[in-house]
Amino acid sequence: MTQEAIDWLRETYGRFTFYAERDAVWTLQTRLVALVESSKLDLRVFNDYLMLPGRPRPLYADLVLLGPDDTVELALEVTYEPAHWRSDILGSTLPFVFWGADVANDVQRVRDFETREAAASAWSLFIDEGGHFRHRPPPPGSSWHDWRDGRWALISRFPKTAETG
Repeated sequence: MTQEAIDWLRETYGRFTFYAERDAVWTLQTRLVALVESSKLDLRVFNDYLMLPGRPRPLYADLVLLGPDDTVELALEVTYEPAHWRSDILGSTLPFVFWGADVANDVQRVRDFETREAAASAWSLFIDEGGHFRHRPPPPGSSWHDWRDGRWALISRFPKTAETG
């Protein structure tokens, strides 16, 4: 279902204008809720869900699919970098994200969600709208996907699947 929502976002991306990460999270959350309802699955979709309490700070997931027994079936982290050529984004605010502190950290976070058994499956989706970070090698468990028109997505899945290596 998560792959279906991400595929839908890739196919319909041109219909949306995202200004912040939260816009992409909201769009995916809305789509996941619709998929759950249409499939009549006993799942619930939440955002900003506490995954690992602790110090120095607790860790949250942008989106989760909760099963009927309140177990996290899937945790999803979303990161977004707008195209740097956009005239409706102030150039002084770019980049929105940093490779190590944000993108690579999200990949490690979702890996931790899965390895610490906080989630059955954990994914990270980095939408690189203008391909600014496309030259970076993908972290282990991740792969770049061409979303057309200069848009790229880095997708990480844990446990690893055949598609992500």
